[in-house]
Amino acid sequence: MSKNFLILFCFIGCLFAESGSSFRYGVNAKSISMGGTSASVYNYGFNGLINPAFLTKIDKPEFGISFFKMSLDRSIQAFSYSRNLPPSAGIALSFFKSGIDQIIVTDINNNFIEKTDQWEGYGAMSFGFKFMKRSSLGFTLKAYINELYDYSAKGIGFDFGFIVNPSEFVDLGICVQNLGSKYKWEIGGQKYDEDILMMLQLGFTYRQINNMVLTGQLDKVENQDALIRFGMEYEFQIPKNDISVFLRAGIKERNSDLLFFTGFGIPVKLSNRLKLLLDYSIDPGMMDEGVSHLFSFSLLNN
Repeated sequence: MSKNFLILFCFIGCLFAESGSSFRYGVNAKSISMGGTSASVYNYGFNGLINPAFLTKIDKPEFGISFFKMSLDRSIQAFSYSRNLPPSAGIALSFFKSGIDQIIVTDINNNFIEKTDQWEGYGAMSFGFKFMKRSSLGFTLKAYINELYDYSAKGIGFDFGFIVNPSEFVDLGICVQNLGSKYKWEIGGQKYDEDILMMLQLGFTYRQINNMVLTGQLDKVENQDALIRFGMEYEFQIPKNDISVFLRAGIKERNSDLLFFTGFGIPVKLSNRLKLLLDYSIDPGMMDEGVSHLFSFSLLNN
């Protein structure tokens, strides 16, 4: 069996795996530490990648950067720039990449040939606008790419977001990801379409409890059972130093099991005009793959 045929065999196997699952992992440490609840929570610097309807709430330009160096040679990087568009809209440009390094390629006799890597990601442009006094809509156009050894695929897809504030302390959010999304492969003159599964998220956030945010979410991936998530964030203030530390925890349902996440956020004043938000989350591992440490950074204008 030639090396190229072996790679083709691996590729065909990938066609039967769940596509786009890495896109559902999360893009910033804050949302992951809160159990992945994100559809109804404002995420500084990352709203274009999560729920584009929140872009209407941006006052000044925001940058978001995530770097997840994960167990089993996995990694995720995300970048987003967003800004307001007066009088009541917002726009964002974003990039997301997820990959695995050090994949060993062998021949039919299990002899080592070389090491390679695989990654997939997308570039995105998002737009949000006020729909009514207490609600907003958002849309995201995505251009996907998947690189597997000598082969690559591309595709186009869409996200849709909606938020409504029925009261001062309650946020409701809806997000539909990967609408009409698919990869288009071509191997040896043969063309293949691989669907990227659509996901619906319904979120609820309550913010009236003293310095605490409570949030819940229902996720429904196409052709799969619905899963629940819960999260909380508590702002711990240090009066003498005028510093706030955000303590976070969350629960995520996975294959009838409950996974627990935790993390924190620390705002750092860089100057009179700039502030940096450092967010951290620990992922204990969903399938005993080991612990991962996740970091995100949001640069804001004061």
